[in-house]
Formats: sequence, C-alpha cells, structure tokens
Amino acid sequence: VGFPRSGTTMVENILAAHSACITTDERPFTQNLVRALPGLTALDYPHALDLLDDGQCRVLRRQYWDDVRAFTGAAPGRRLLIDKQPMNMAYIGLLTRLFPGARIIVVIRDPRDVCLSCFMQAFTPNQAMSNFTTLPATVALYDRLMTFWQGVRAAIPLPLHEVRYDDAVADLEGAARGLVSFLGLDWEDDILRFNERVGDRYIQTPSYEAVSRPVYTSALERWRHYEEAIRPHREVLDRHARTLGYPTD
Repeated sequence: VGFPRSGTTMVENILAAHSACITTDERPFTQNLVRALPGLTALDYPHALDLLDDGQCRVLRRQYWDDVRAFTGAAPGRRLLIDKQPMNMAYIGLLTRLFPGARIIVVIRDPRDVCLSCFMQAFTPNQAMSNFTTLPATVALYDRLMTFWQGVRAAIPLPLHEVRYDDAVADLEGAARGLVSFLGLDWEDDILRFNERVGDRYIQTPSYEAVSRPVYTSALERWRHYEEAIRPHREVLDRHARTLGYPTD
C-alpha cells in the first residue's frame, strides 16, 4: 500500500521478478469486499467491522480468493500473492481482520513530490482518481488518508515493512533485499533486472513507462521546480513531510 505515485508499482515489479511471488497490478479485490459488507451486516465500512462474525469473515475471504483465481487463472498455491493497491491503506482494518497472516508493505515518498505527481498524471478516470483533477483536491485527499494512516499505524497487528522511495532509488539492491527478507524469501539475482521483465506482464497503471526503464533519480525533489504552485499547500505538506522524516527547509 501507499499513496498513488509513491513508488508502489516499482516495489510490485521488484517482487514480480521473484519466482515465488505472483502480483495483481491494482485489482479491486478489497474494494469488492467493501462493497459486499452492507449485504452481510447492513452497514458500510468501517462501521461493519464491529458486526462481522467468523462465518461472515469466511464468506469474504472466499470471495477474495475467488476473485484472485478469476484474475490469475489459478490459486497462488505456494507462491506469495502481492496485492498492490495503494488505496487499500483506507481499508487496513478490514484486511487485518480477514487476513491475520498477511504482511503489509508500505511505500513512502516525499509528500510534495507525491501530490505534484498525482496532479500532473493523466490517470484513467474513476472515483478515486477524480480527486487528482486539481492540486487542492489532491492535497486534501493526501492529508485525509495519511492522517488516518499515521493514526492507526501503531495499532496494526500485522508485520509491517516501510520502503522509502528515495532510499530505493539510491540503493535498489538494499531496498530489494529488505523486501525479500521481510517476506521470508531467498534472494534471486533476477530481481535487480526487474525492468527487463516488465514487458512479460500487462501493467495498466500510469507507471508502466517509468518501471520499464532502469531506476532513475530525476523524479526526486521535483517539487522544487514548482514551488510557486505548491506554496499555498506547504503548511499541510510540510507537516506530513516532517512526520515522515523529510526536511522542510
């Protein structure tokens, strides 16, 4: 998980290059479960969480894996499923309830770069991406989601590993080895050539061109070229930047 344009596609493709992983390229598996909650509990998310019993959790898990099989053509088997969907941050309560054996990978990037990139990106129109049509709306969504995330992060009962986009760009092998170790996998040298294998998979996200090239640093601190545009939002963005450990001078 991670806010859109944080580097989640890069992380997904690093793991897709490992023979023990299967990836999904932002499929709405979890969103489908959220839509099913009112039919089970008569309440929407997150209010439905308090009413879910074990039987209803089994129904939702079965629906999830049925959706996965419909997409992949088979069950993951012994491979690890990497369900990359940035906005799943908002549904972390449901995921921890349904999948107590899961591991969470969170991708972090400078809030100023993230919001600028989301605003400048030509996303395929949908309900979530409609928030990125203006910079104020983009910053407002970032503020809501990341404030929520910082509020619940310490209470998440699952193993959690953070990947900082900046660190991954500076030391790809170090970041990749950290991911592999966190997932309990053995190292494979093909991981560092993940961009050469992107063409073997269909990628529908706007990051396709970026991840099909070797890792590059030109997107770091890109916001500095647009300081006037983001100036009205610096108070909010700098607050999140400080929380995440980014300088604000």
